[in-house]
Amino acid sequence: MVVRKAWIPSASGSERNFTIESSNEALNPEGRTYEDFPDKDRAVVDPFALDESFMEMVHVASMCNVATYVLTRYQKGSVD
Repeated sequence: MVVRKAWIPSASGSERNFTIESSNEALNPEGRTYEDFPDKDRAVVDPFALDESFMEMVHVASMCNVATYVLTRYQKGSVD
């Protein structure tokens, strides 16, 4: 799993949208984060200018998860 988009809601209506680009190597957490603006423009986010809660989200997003998840019969809706 990899984070590709992030949305931060706001009570004042000034929500923020982000696009996260990463490398094709699952175990290499490198890439860029862009802030998307309503006028279709975007800017690279400076990692040193992030507030603490957003930095936490970026750390979680950069962690690699190469796990496999298998659905059981019960999860697929089958009842015995």
